[in-house]
Amino acid sequence: MEEKARSIFLTSGLLKSPETFLSEPSVLQVYAKGRGDQDGALDIYYWGRMISDVTFRIPPLHLARSQHAGKVLVYEFQATNPFPKAGHAYGKANHAINDLFLFDAARDLVPAEHQSDWTGAVDQLRRVWLDFCYGITHWEPMKKAGLDTDDNLNPIYTFVNGGKGVVAPLEDTVTSHEFERWTTVLSVCR
Repeated sequence: MEEKARSIFLTSGLLKSPETFLSEPSVLQVYAKGRGDQDGALDIYYWGRMISDVTFRIPPLHLARSQHAGKVLVYEFQATNPFPKAGHAYGKANHAINDLFLFDAARDLVPAEHQSDWTGAVDQLRRVWLDFCYGITHWEPMKKAGLDTDDNLNPIYTFVNGGKGVVAPLEDTVTSHEFERWTTVLSVCR
């Protein structure tokens, strides 16, 4: 799995040194945290988490904090997949789920117990996106406190089930372990 991860990291363009990323002590430590095995090797879950973070979750934050001109609005999509036949993605905010909400795709397949969460999130996402098209924003642009601090990772707008969006710093938006992982990887980014 390490070789597969290394090949993915080599093409990401995100890391200062993709060749040595997997030997960064801080990165290995934060991804191994909470594991019980004795040999210190990352198992498939943790390799998957690292690859997912570096491929999907961290690049938008890195790009946003690296912008020096203009306003940058950052959001986190946490409304969850309501489709029981989605397998492991059911009940999770998986990759590209926001498109299903934006286009209100397959509303007829959403079970009754998830309809209010679905409808609220669809309405919220559409309202925020359309308002943005007309120059109206529901949160302030990301602060430019400097790339070496975590202060520039806020504010973030979070889309949630039911349509009650939240504006908060990143550390209040994601789990403490996600925040630690992401800021650790960001510290070794370009």
